[in-house]
Amino acid sequence: MEIIKSYKTTDWSGGKTTEMFIYPPTRSYADRNFDFRISSATVEVEEIDFTDLTGYHRLLTILDGQLELSVNNVPTFVLKKDVPFWFLGSDKVKSRGLVRDFNVIYTSKYKVNWTLLTSTEDRKIRLKQGGFAFYFLAKGEVNLNDNLIKENELVMLNSIENSEIQIVVTSQNAFRMYEVLIQLNR
Repeated sequence: MEIIKSYKTTDWSGGKTTEMFIYPPTRSYADRNFDFRISSATVEVEEIDFTDLTGYHRLLTILDGQLELSVNNVPTFVLKKDVPFWFLGSDKVKSRGLVRDFNVIYTSKYKVNWTLLTSTEDRKIRLKQGGFAFYFLAKGEVNLNDNLIKENELVMLNSIENSEIQIVVTSQNAFRMYEVLIQLNR
């Protein structure tokens, strides 16, 4: 288990984005040569067009606020906190609202599963060889397999071989944590 401590924050046309993890680590978002990326961003402009990320799939979850979205000129719907929204990087997405969000951008080489954890749990996950499990603490403080995790921290587990991993989440207080499993499509 690794608690990711080093984040990279940059400006974008609508606010700031914080890259928490990119894979492979020698790749870059700017060059669009990565397999997957986990980030959080602020939207500080009332209306914005999403960046074209043709060739990628996207998962967006609102951490704070709510966002009105229009996708490929389909009428607007409201994306609320802790609700995952999957779409293609080539989709034409317009948004309205000021939010902080959580993003996973990935190639079709991978499949992504997202789960919201809000209570003490003892669970088993199965990671295929080359798979990753990420835990992002959106709110609160928890113990994850006896490691203290604080708000806005990202934890990574990866698998060199097919394996079943025991996950124990405990907390004395309310929390919101996202479990993101990223597995190779095979």
